[in-house]
Amino acid sequence: LVYPTSYFPFKYAQHLGLLLPSLTQLVVFGTLFLLAFDFPATLDLSFGTAMMALVSMTVENLLYFLLCFPIQLVAFWADNVWSVLVLFRLVSSLLGGLLIPLALFPEAAHQILAYTPFPLLYAVPVNTLMGNVPPAEWAANVAIALVWCVTISGVTWIVWQRGRHHYTGVGI
Repeated sequence: LVYPTSYFPFKYAQHLGLLLPSLTQLVVFGTLFLLAFDFPATLDLSFGTAMMALVSMTVENLLYFLLCFPIQLVAFWADNVWSVLVLFRLVSSLLGGLLIPLALFPEAAHQILAYTPFPLLYAVPVNTLMGNVPPAEWAANVAIALVWCVTISGVTWIVWQRGRHHYTGVGI
């Protein structure tokens, strides 16, 4: 609120800065793994799938940030939001397919998850990288993720507007 820049871009730049070491590790160790071991037969990696996966990961990273941002804004009213963010990370990892592959979920869960942004966070970029997503489905997934981004941005703006009027700026 008192920074000489807009708060949202500042927080997103912080988010990207925290992501950079993880991305570097992924690229280095992923490349070393593929060089040291046989290339998995189930991995249909091409330049096209790599570029589609890169776009997917970029959009899904923005979506994850936007999903976390309104939770962080709860700090206008609460002293500690860290535990809520940890809970969100757990739920999004579970429902997004990071902890358990979505294929192991029952069919009823698939139908419910189709209306949430969670599969877009992890399962879609991974399946895209593996070459399991055709270009038309990939484009639809990116469009859906962008719609979620716009929707969540609207919610975030409402929470921001209400919270900043509640903020008192006590302490530093």
